[in-house]
Amino acid sequence: MLRLFILVLLSLTILLHYSTTTHIDGLFEDNIDYDSILKQDYLLKPYMDCVMEQSRCNKDGKYLKKALPYIIKTECQYCNVDQKKKLTKLIEKFRKYQPTEFQKLLTKYDPNNSHWNAFEKLVEEYK
Repeated sequence: MLRLFILVLLSLTILLHYSTTTHIDGLFEDNIDYDSILKQDYLLKPYMDCVMEQSRCNKDGKYLKKALPYIIKTECQYCNVDQKKKLTKLIEKFRKYQPTEFQKLLTKYDPNNSHWNAFEKLVEEYK
């Protein structure tokens, strides 16, 4: 019985480790042209509609919708240095090119502004 308990505990530990580290993998891929998406409303709209739950999501939108709340909730603590740098650039560009849409995301995913201060520090640290 003790062996079974240890096996289950070990399995859950491994599962938890991999589930937390893979939520953000792929989100900051180099082949995604965030500049183009953020500068052109027709490219941004499907993603915004998806994460705001106003329409169906494509594959990338589903991934973003799943990863975004996780990144905000954990304040990107599971992000590696490269991911933090890319997130910083993305936040800066999103605020610059789409301030209204950026505010909508903050209102939805951080309504009490409880995580935004950590992101402000992150942006300053990785500029």
